[in-house]
Amino acid sequence: MSRTRSRLCTLAVCLGTSVAHVATQQGVLPPAPSPATERLGVGGAIGIIDSWAIGSVRLSMPIDAKLAIDVDAGHHVGSSSADIRIPAGVAFSTQIRWLWHGREASGHSGYWLAGPLYFAAPVYVVHQNSPQGPVVDSTLKVDNWIKTVQIGYGWDWLRRNGTRAGIEVKSGAPTTFLVNGFVVLGLW
Repeated sequence: MSRTRSRLCTLAVCLGTSVAHVATQQGVLPPAPSPATERLGVGGAIGIIDSWAIGSVRLSMPIDAKLAIDVDAGHHVGSSSADIRIPAGVAFSTQIRWLWHGREASGHSGYWLAGPLYFAAPVYVVHQNSPQGPVVDSTLKVDNWIKTVQIGYGWDWLRRNGTRAGIEVKSGAPTTFLVNGFVVLGLW
């Protein structure tokens, strides 16, 4: 009895597959959807680093099906620790995205990313052993730019209208990892 059931199931699967194939060829069934293609887009990104954040405008440009470039320009809020103080300032980053498995038909993808990250802000040294307590030495600027290389991984979802949303985790931030969320609207 079980052998008969398995033969009937096999026959049903084969018949169903053949009918679906013929129906697709005849135009009765629509073809499987193709994955959405990424377009030039503009959007926003918010990054969280340790105790501070970056808000930026993002320009995304596809190079081909597996490579793209993102350029971010924005503002970061200041940060302080026991030894240094970083006032608020501008932030710039560029990253190359590599969709190593390509994009799924559903629009989902995972990608590796790498590129430079710049923070324009003077970094002041805090003197802990001052008679008045911790004092910020405003005359001793360490650097006007914090430069670092970001390397990470991201996950995104591309809608058919070109809108792309996702999250990225990057190393290379001055103190710890940067977690970035973004939405980019496809223009053309």
